[in-house]
Amino acid sequence: YNVTSIGNSAFYDCSSLTSVTIPNSVTSIGVQAFRNCSSLTSITIPNSVTEIGYGAFESCISLTSITLPDNITEIKYDAFALCMSLTSITIPNGVKSIGDGAFMLCESLSAIHIPNSVTQIGDQAFRACESLTSITIPNGVKTIGDKAFSLCDLLTSVHIGDGVTSIGERAFWGCESLSSVRMGNHITSIGDEAFEETALLSDPSHWEKGALTIDGYLIKVSEYIPYAYTISDNVRYIASKAFYECYVLTSVIIPSSVQRIGDFAFRYCSMLTSVAISDGVTSIGEGA
Repeated sequence: YNVTSIGNSAFYDCSSLTSVTIPNSVTSIGVQAFRNCSSLTSITIPNSVTEIGYGAFESCISLTSITLPDNITEIKYDAFALCMSLTSITIPNGVKSIGDGAFMLCESLSAIHIPNSVTQIGDQAFRACESLTSITIPNGVKTIGDKAFSLCDLLTSVHIGDGVTSIGERAFWGCESLSSVRMGNHITSIGDEAFEETALLSDPSHWEKGALTIDGYLIKVSEYIPYAYTISDNVRYIASKAFYECYVLTSVIIPSSVQRIGDFAFRYCSMLTSVAISDGVTSIGEGA
């Protein structure tokens, strides 16, 4: 009799299981199938498998390596969350989506290759992967979810591909070592506090005229900006809440280089009486 699927919770909490061989007849691995297999150290999944259920290997705290099959198109949410010993993983070409929390709290994960086939990185997908030092988001990715890379303490550099249009709230929040970011050219939305609590904020080279600007994206301004402020003509996008609660700001001139103004960009600027918006602006966000 050939096994064709591994059922939901099939090996759940098998704390003494150290290794497993999955035959080529298997095409699917069920929801939380190997969750809490705390002694499982490695596993090879054959290419016959086309679906891995959510939470399938969650909390396999001894798992150091895993080979993913070539034929999966999605890594579902929490699939490898809390695999605290996992050091590296290669995501196969053909995967289109990395689900919410897919690798959350994989604190030993120091390298990850994301193929160009991926279009979406889910919320908290790599949250608190404390050993990651750099990440390249390929051009195929369109959206980076909320808190996707937050609390990655050792992350120093991020390269965001030109395909990315949206960076979620707190996407890189709390990445204390993050000092180098290359932004793509087609980002139209940057969520609240996307780069808060990072080394970017303490590096003077990223600040100009009291504004944190990365590759033409004005992320936030300091509390010491002048009352009458002219935005630099290298700015293309004013991020959400960039001037939030700038109580001293009385007037602002927005140059023709600016194309978009994010949500709530000037919210609670209670002394602001004059805003000059150039013809270059094509989009003004909610409550700007």
